[in-house]
Amino acid sequence: MQCLITSLEVQLADIHCDLQRQNQEYKVLLDVRAWLEFEINTYRGLLENDDCKYVPMVLPLTEAIDGSGNKQIAECTFFSQILCVKSENNKLSVQIDKAKLTADDFRTK
Repeated sequence: MQCLITSLEVQLADIHCDLQRQNQEYKVLLDVRAWLEFEINTYRGLLENDDCKYVPMVLPLTEAIDGSGNKQIAECTFFSQILCVKSENNKLSVQIDKAKLTADDFRTK
């Protein structure tokens, strides 16, 4: 009888560890989802030619345990700032081109 109880306790501990691992993996997936939603909204703003307002965001570090029991740290970083700078550079480039055309028009008149 004691062997059966011990066996069930071991199985319960394994299930508990599995549940904790799955919970950590779920948190990592939620972080990735939030990052992707932020990136999609940034791209939409750029496509709609809205002013790009970069808000620095860093998702919390989440520890995940892989199958071998090693801890890994997942960190999401954003490339939105680079996209915003490129968008601003493109806007400035268009303004410079317009100014050059206007100057050329005045010269020819």
